[in-house]
Amino acid sequence: MKALRGQIEGYDKARVGIIFDHEELRSGMTVKGHVQINLQAPLPVHYVKIRFHGLAQTHTAVHSTDYSHGLGYNNDDGDKEVYLNEPITLFEAEDDRILEAGNHTYPFEVNFPENMPSSFSEHNGMGHVIYHCHVEIGRRYAYSPDISKTKWFDVHRPLSLKTIPDALVPLDVRKECTARSCCCNRGSVDVHLTLPKSGFLPGERIKYNVSLKNNTTSVLKDMTITVRRVVAYTGHYKGFKRSLSETKAFTVTERVLRLGVNEEETYDGSSLGQVPALPPTGLPGCKIIDINYFVKVAITFGLCGSVELDDCKIWIGTEE
Repeated sequence: MKALRGQIEGYDKARVGIIFDHEELRSGMTVKGHVQINLQAPLPVHYVKIRFHGLAQTHTAVHSTDYSHGLGYNNDDGDKEVYLNEPITLFEAEDDRILEAGNHTYPFEVNFPENMPSSFSEHNGMGHVIYHCHVEIGRRYAYSPDISKTKWFDVHRPLSLKTIPDALVPLDVRKECTARSCCCNRGSVDVHLTLPKSGFLPGERIKYNVSLKNNTTSVLKDMTITVRRVVAYTGHYKGFKRSLSETKAFTVTERVLRLGVNEEETYDGSSLGQVPALPPTGLPGCKIIDINYFVKVAITFGLCGSVELDDCKIWIGTEE
């Protein structure tokens, strides 16, 4: 997570910094901090204001010239949810007041709603949940603020795995998976995947146990276990509801098999790395972006043969 104690930006007449008193911002908390203004010379000021803003937005239209991810980039498609829109006046005079050169500090306090979702942004044009605050400093009759500063920040909404009963039980999936090679069936592989639990936290290692029985006519070569994140974006396009999805995979382990025809073997171990910093399952509080996680077992054989077990749902939380 990026540090919230941001750098102070430079201006011709002033330097402005937005500083939070907290290392992490969460939904439902009272956020305190201050705006720090350092003037290089006296400056006439009528007001100092700050606005906190947070929203989710999706884009679900097909772009006429770019189909790279099936989306349009206009404001007429998709949907939007606003979670935070809080203006605060930090200083206001009846007329312009001369602020002397030096440091000026204006404290602020704002209550974040309980239902704010966690920040989420993949920079793919499909959708995001973003938060920022914006400071404006201006004179009484000026057309626009003389000085402005925007600070982007992350919000975290806790999701306890204890509130999800299915996340506390072991994952146990057994399935006869069809083996395909060059669009033809080549028999099957019995796959039995077990995990000690179905819910995980960022930073954990995933322990696994996979039993295989090779019912194909080829030697099974390699096995890869991944966690798939499936994000569904919901919006509207030309008056119709429309959903798009995006999948991203995170590797748990890669194993060399060399499992012969009609042979059986069990493979166990733990993930190569830790569960990355992933947003919680469902993205609670957001109705237009939904996130789900699945464990996928992929096995290769021959030149282009493959076997896949990919319907094993797991949950990602933020705390036990």
